[in-house]
Amino acid sequence: MTMPNPLLRLLLIVAILPSWCGNAVAQIQRIVPQDTTIGNYFGTVVAMDAGRVLVGASGVPSCGENAGAAFIYEAAIDGRYELVATLAPENCKSGRFFGHVGALSGDVAVVGGTKGFLGGTVSNPIYVFERDDVGAWSESAQLLPDNEDHALGFGASIALQENRLVVTALGDAAAGIPGAAFVFERSAGGAWEQTERIERDGSFGAVVVLDRNRLAVTAPSLGMNADGGIYLFEIDATRRWQEIGRIGGITEASIRCDLDGDRLVIGRSGSERRQRGRVDIYERLRSGNWELATSVSPLSSYDFGAFGTNVEIDGSRLLIVGYTEQINLPYNIDRVVYVFRRTGNRWRQQHIIDVGTTGFGIAIDLENRTAVIGDAGDSNVGSAYVVQLF
Repeated sequence: MTMPNPLLRLLLIVAILPSWCGNAVAQIQRIVPQDTTIGNYFGTVVAMDAGRVLVGASGVPSCGENAGAAFIYEAAIDGRYELVATLAPENCKSGRFFGHVGALSGDVAVVGGTKGFLGGTVSNPIYVFERDDVGAWSESAQLLPDNEDHALGFGASIALQENRLVVTALGDAAAGIPGAAFVFERSAGGAWEQTERIERDGSFGAVVVLDRNRLAVTAPSLGMNADGGIYLFEIDATRRWQEIGRIGGITEASIRCDLDGDRLVIGRSGSERRQRGRVDIYERLRSGNWELATSVSPLSSYDFGAFGTNVEIDGSRLLIVGYTEQINLPYNIDRVVYVFRRTGNRWRQQHIIDVGTTGFGIAIDLENRTAVIGDAGDSNVGSAYVVQLF
């Protein structure tokens, strides 16, 4: 059977909604890179803010093999996203995989790379780019911890919101190195200064998310049945970060989460029978405790579906990455993004966004009713899809 092209297939699948969704159809736009080299990893990270989209491409040979780059797009009058800036560090080097992590907030973009070292990671500078009054983007800062003894693994994950940036360094329990989250604040003069270092033992720092004055940092399980979890922090009246909760008992080796006010969403892709996966949604009570409010699964759950591989929440909408049914195949080949919407206290599946590739959903971001989804892998050129949800 001949499959339709990816964009047509995506339109067909998104249009097939449960009956209670009416006739709503999502609008989709595909962003493709100028560099059409297979394996450029365009879409390995995506971020969206105020009509702009940041796309990382860690395999682009900007100044050498796997030097990497990041790209900023803006919506034109006709709604199409156009390339307005290509970002690369001034000290660009091959093998840096710049664009592996990235974040966007207003006129500030923060991008980093990752470089493996004996199975682990070495310190990777985080680069700050800013947009001037005429619309030009340029590098304004290069960030590392204020103490080089804490730099190992720096750049594992980043989160940016307005004048606050958090960068993690993944811990190594075997070596006795704690994980850390480094908080940077931008002063009135525009300089970024490290204001705090938050440390915990184990694999603390794998993923960080930031929502106003709250932080969530994951510490995945280091072995079967080990107690992995998510730490939650809040800034207090003295401008110090205090732990306000920990969700434990998570045995997955990879944990993805997102934070929206008093709601924490956790992807449990390795849970349930035959790793079908689920997503847990916690809410903070008036007492300050975090309590499991509900769990969601797809309407059709599949063996090894890894539902919850990635999650993103904004208000009443929730994006969840997983796989669909693998017909007559012993392995997963088709990764999709499920769209859930909350009505009252109930979350319901609304769409399935599918382009028929394994790299789809490697990175996601959500801003109100607009989603941006990265599609990057070894065997494709890479894309980013902007989807208007209804």
